[in-house]
Amino acid sequence: MNKKKKSTNTFPYPDEVIDRLAQAFYPAILVCWNSAEGQRSLVGAEAPPSC
Repeated sequence: MNKKKKSTNTFPYPDEVIDRLAQAFYPAILVCWNSAEGQRSLVGAEAPPSC
């Protein structure tokens, strides 16, 4: 009984497009948040880093 998971996507773009964008931006997001500036922003209530 392989039921297809119902999408929770409320955007006008298909899930595949959103997945591809997420895969494209994920490495840059990791680099930013793993940097010293990114770690400082996680500790305090500062604005997001400008990596």
